[in-house]
Amino acid sequence: MLRRLRFRGMIGKGGMSVQTLEAMQEVGCVYLLVPSISAVLTTKVKDVKEAYWEDLLGEAIFGIEVEAFGPLVVAMDAHGNSLFEDVTRAAREKLQRSTARDELDSGAAT
Repeated sequence: MLRRLRFRGMIGKGGMSVQTLEAMQEVGCVYLLVPSISAVLTTKVKDVKEAYWEDLLGEAIFGIEVEAFGPLVVAMDAHGNSLFEDVTRAAREKLQRSTARDELDSGAAT
């Protein structure tokens, strides 16, 4: 998909495969890293008030006091809204329009 759509940049929170890196080199694409929340939090934590399921390491839950932390984005709310679902839905719609446009263009060329 990267080669077909020729992305110029991607944003994420984790690494990519060697195959993706090779495709990025071919099309001139960059990958921008969003730091993990834990990396940001560690510099802002004033106090750990409570901890649950510490044996789960990265999945543990901590009650913390932070200072100068933010800005933050409400990604999911108490009304059932989800930014993740909204973005996924919008991306799928754009991809469908792009694919349909490509099919029209290739049909017109033959």
